[in-house]
Amino acid sequence: MKLHRVQVVLEEDEWAEVQRLAHRLALIRGRRVSASEALKELVARGLAEEAKRKEGYLALLEELSHLGGEAPIGQDLMEEDRRAHDERLGP
Repeated sequence: MKLHRVQVVLEEDEWAEVQRLAHRLALIRGRRVSASEALKELVARGLAEEAKRKEGYLALLEELSHLGGEAPIGQDLMEEDRRAHDERLGP
């Protein structure tokens, strides 16, 4: 696996939160956990959540695509709807 080094600038409260997370992880694991390791875990969790959201979004799009079928090619459904609306209103 190829690794990439990144530099991250955090605000003071963000840095304190990362340090607290590293400390909690150290207590759980019984070993020192660096801020870098804690950040890597936060990124991994965030990416996993984003992938899950994307998967849900794609599944929803798939469901929606089956609900209404497809519009016939070359048919302007909006224009037809406007015409029907105008006809209902009358002259």
